[in-house]
Amino acid sequence: MAPAWPPAGSRLVTAAVVATCADAFGPQLRAMILAGSLARDEGSFQPTETGTILLGDAEFVLLFHDRIPLPAPARVTEVESAVEARLLKEGLLAEIQLSPCHSQYLRSLEPHVLAYELRVTGRVVWGEADVLSLVPPFSSEQIPLEDAWRLLNNRLVEQLEPLSTMEWPCAVPPPAVRYRTVKLYLDMGTSFLLFAGAYAPTYRDRARGLRRLAERGDPAVECPLLLAAFASRVEACTRYKLEGAGGDDLGTWTSWAGAIDAAHVLWKWQLARLTAAPEGMGDHGLRERWRRGQPAWARLRGWLHVLRNRGWHRSWREWPRWARLGFRATPRLCVYDAGTELLFALAARLGTGREPDIDCAALTRSLPVRFRDQEGAGTPWQEIAREVSCNYRDFLVGTRA
Repeated sequence: MAPAWPPAGSRLVTAAVVATCADAFGPQLRAMILAGSLARDEGSFQPTETGTILLGDAEFVLLFHDRIPLPAPARVTEVESAVEARLLKEGLLAEIQLSPCHSQYLRSLEPHVLAYELRVTGRVVWGEADVLSLVPPFSSEQIPLEDAWRLLNNRLVEQLEPLSTMEWPCAVPPPAVRYRTVKLYLDMGTSFLLFAGAYAPTYRDRARGLRRLAERGDPAVECPLLLAAFASRVEACTRYKLEGAGGDDLGTWTSWAGAIDAAHVLWKWQLARLTAAPEGMGDHGLRERWRRGQPAWARLRGWLHVLRNRGWHRSWREWPRWARLGFRATPRLCVYDAGTELLFALAARLGTGREPDIDCAALTRSLPVRFRDQEGAGTPWQEIAREVSCNYRDFLVGTRA
């Protein structure tokens, strides 16, 4: 079934956020900014028997006056829930993400994909109309290639959350897995275009850009995948994301495993280029090569973020383990390594119905935090998938650390 018209859905979400946040914060706010796919009229709204679901989330930046302290996380969560409840009464199930900040945050944004898209495609939906000019101007060519690899890792690790909660074994991937597979293909295209010097800020333009590269004669574009087939796949996923058309061929574990395998090839190619690795180096060698290149200040910054998140006094028992992990890698790399290692092993086995051949205990030890309160039913690999997802959500989402 085709999705609801995205601009109409975007207006409904925006109206609920503006009304709720104006009631909650009022004169403390300088502006509200719609970001992400909804700002580009590229959101996916799927009708159901009981209403409509927004696939993905709705992202808003709340810019507070500099003299006003930012609201506590618990207060932000409360307002997000109020918006979601308001939308549910309208028949729309949506996840709302509110990111409060001061003007210094916008002024200090460095070149990366999300900052570029915020400045170019973000929409001020309430308040001072010119606040996006606070974001420093930069070209897409200034976005570091590491950001492309980070984006690919994010989409890979995000596969684990729906996998961790499904009933296993199951004959076909659940809808949430299918949607995240579509997002994976789309951002495989995004990350490759950054490496190819042809990045564009919208899904439509990225699909067109890939097709142009595939049809180019000489010089040939370096790509670890068959570029014409890759472009066709991204075009198909773009139609599914924006129009709800197609996607039937994503309904098997074989097609899901093929998507992960293709992403794995791209992941290795990008990491080899970032580290100037010799040809044919395996995953472990590439990961070690990347770890050794990370500066000490980046590791320190990452673990300080974990420490603040968990509480200085409440987390003291974890300090020795964090110090050992911090000597080798950032929390981000710990989560990426555990998540991608598990996912690549799953892709090799789920289609066969066999359990992945992986050391789950070792993966658990490599994660920043063990979320023992998140236990649930499922296989051992699903427990690790939940652990990775919790670490990803708590320590990676919403930060560059």
